[in-house]
Amino acid sequence: MFVSGSIFAVKDNYRQYAELLKNACIDYLHIDIFQKDYNFQLNDLEMFKGDFLPLDLHLIYQSFSENDVKAINHSRAKFVNVQYESLTDKNEIRRISGKINASFGIALTAETPLEMLDENIDYISQVLVMCSQPGVSGAVFKEENYERIEKIRDKYPTLKIWVDGGIDNKIAEKVGKLKADVIVSGSYLCRDLKNIYSLAYKLKYLNEENIKVTRNMLHLRELPVVKKTAGFSDIIIEMNHYRMGAVLIMERGELAGIITDGDVRRGIEEYGKEIFEKKAFEFMNQLPFSIDSGKTMEEVFESLTQMRKRTDFIPVTENGKLIGALDLHVGL
Repeated sequence: MFVSGSIFAVKDNYRQYAELLKNACIDYLHIDIFQKDYNFQLNDLEMFKGDFLPLDLHLIYQSFSENDVKAINHSRAKFVNVQYESLTDKNEIRRISGKINASFGIALTAETPLEMLDENIDYISQVLVMCSQPGVSGAVFKEENYERIEKIRDKYPTLKIWVDGGIDNKIAEKVGKLKADVIVSGSYLCRDLKNIYSLAYKLKYLNEENIKVTRNMLHLRELPVVKKTAGFSDIIIEMNHYRMGAVLIMERGELAGIITDGDVRRGIEEYGKEIFEKKAFEFMNQLPFSIDSGKTMEEVFESLTQMRKRTDFIPVTENGKLIGALDLHVGL
């Protein structure tokens, strides 16, 4: 299950908290924006341009102008959910769904009958089940929403389900069993920022302890692996084929290095057109972060948080030999 971290749980220092969420292996950055709240507007999303988590916008709007749509698209948000109840004209959903360059969905409070999904199912990719008042951090989860989530999953098996409002690790466990796709967490993640990796882990892995990295590991046959002498074109072909954003470099069974899409960009900046003549060993990262097969997923989260580093593709070794890799890439 994926986790979207709400920035408004911290009230200020949004960029710093967003960086912390990224390092703790949270998947998305959840931002509530009210149309009539001038404390935070669409233009303020500029602060999250760059190396931040993909944006997940929850818009509590009465209507959308063409400028609003342009601002949403300019933000490069990955997901946009519009609060159904706040819309003055419900036809706004159909009008703007095809104009927004993001996975588009609607948010529903418990007071709205689920039958309204039938009218809009062709225009949405996900539904955000609001289990508390929209935009209120620290609210209490309303348990009648378990039944609503179950009904949505049964009737719309391919619709992505997001759940927001009072989510802690215990509620996340129950919601996960109902096959929700994404949970939004705010105040829970803020309760202990020094150990946020542990809180994030409990949300993503539903409180299960001592999960070995090998349980989630992709084996070598499932991974992009090339030799140190591989040419640039072969590296790009392999990277595109597997779509993991990285290629492993292996020599005599051992991990010799890694080339990520970031390494490719840096290589192009450094070498220009000459990059097409370079071999893997000339621009690979020779000291990538890797994890031993005996470690647990919680130890992975802890290590990344302590290093203040987000690495989505992590080689796994055993007695010095490369045996696989973890792919923590954002899904959906």
